[in-house]
Amino acid sequence: MVRSLRMIFSLILTGMLLIFPLLSVHAESAADSSQLNTAESTETPSSTVPPTTAEPTTEEVIPADFPALTVNAISNLFPNSSAEYSITKKQVEVTYWLRSSRDILSIQWFMTYDPEVLTLSPELNTPEMICPSAGKFCSLEYGEDLLRFTASNTSLFDFSSQTAPFVRLVFDVNELNPEMPEITKVDLTVDVLIAAKRDSKTGSAMPDSEVIIVNNSGLSQKGIDTVSLKRRTTLTPGNFVQATHDEPTNPTTSAVTTAPTVPPTMAPTAPTPTEPKKPENEPPLQTGSLFSVCLILGIEIVATGALFVMRKKEILF
Repeated sequence: MVRSLRMIFSLILTGMLLIFPLLSVHAESAADSSQLNTAESTETPSSTVPPTTAEPTTEEVIPADFPALTVNAISNLFPNSSAEYSITKKQVEVTYWLRSSRDILSIQWFMTYDPEVLTLSPELNTPEMICPSAGKFCSLEYGEDLLRFTASNTSLFDFSSQTAPFVRLVFDVNELNPEMPEITKVDLTVDVLIAAKRDSKTGSAMPDSEVIIVNNSGLSQKGIDTVSLKRRTTLTPGNFVQATHDEPTNPTTSAVTTAPTVPPTMAPTAPTPTEPKKPENEPPLQTGSLFSVCLILGIEIVATGALFVMRKKEILF
């Protein structure tokens, strides 16, 4: 009987010694798995807004020490005008504006320019574009470096109701050397200009009202005193930007660009770490705790003591 009990206690003790390491390994595996799941849940997601590339919306003008082209518009009847341009300017338009207290009966003028710097294209300068009021009744003559214009009409050309283009020309700018500035002029010489009053019944000029304002390129003081004239000259606005050589306090760029506005993306905040949930298949006995260690140690001491008592009895009896 004693031998049987000793055998049973020995088996119990051996089984507990085998089960204890397995339970410890299982508890450690469950803890590692719980920590791994927590790390994945706190991973910060990346932004989903695609990067955008801003494209410039304005033409870049590089400042220079001197203008590549300076155009002076002069005339014997109209005021002078001047404008400075950078190397990017490819066309220049000059307009002489006129308003008169009397309508115009006869017009004759010629324009001179430098063909090495400017080109006058007939396609861009039709009679109706050059002088809308008199274009239908004019004749044009192109020369190497000049343009002649002649127009006359007894029904008169309307310059009394509003200020209108007397001469409008578009010049193409030839290729320029950026290291060699060009200064050129366009010269309008009015040869003949005669004004008259309109007959309200016939719509034609009244012979007794004719006044010579310009004859053979010379201004008539009597005509200037008789007819009130408003004159002005305009050029395509200059685009030259003077370069500065001072050290800037805050570096800036010469071209201003507008970039598309992208709403700011708020960086996602990492969720607060939470304690790992207890796995469903966790064993009822927590071998990693102090209580479980003491319990197993107590069972081993009791079993060892029982075996010792049985062994002692067997020896005595």
